[in-house]
Amino acid sequence: MACKLLLVVALGRLFLERGASSSGPPGIREFLQGADLPSTLVLRQDPVIALETLCMLAIYAQAADMHEVACLHTGDASRLARTCGIDQGKHFDDNFRLTRKNDVQKLY
Repeated sequence: MACKLLLVVALGRLFLERGASSSGPPGIREFLQGADLPSTLVLRQDPVIALETLCMLAIYAQAADMHEVACLHTGDASRLARTCGIDQGKHFDDNFRLTRKNDVQKLY
């Protein structure tokens, strides 16, 4: 997803640039563009990518002292994982690579 790339750029700017501008902390434009997520129906089609994206949104928000926003994205990620059965390993089929399965379990 393109929003993951935007979030990587936002995090990079947040950690490398100094000081906030009148529009917010460094990387806020990329963060807001990345936060324009598709609908929940689209997110449900690939919940692993959606879960990673929601976690990246939460990491940026927490690092930028936007704690309430971080809490919202963390809650969304947790609910998505539970809805899709990722928390119990139900989302994985036999073709899902073992390393990828371990990564997703660690992410959860």
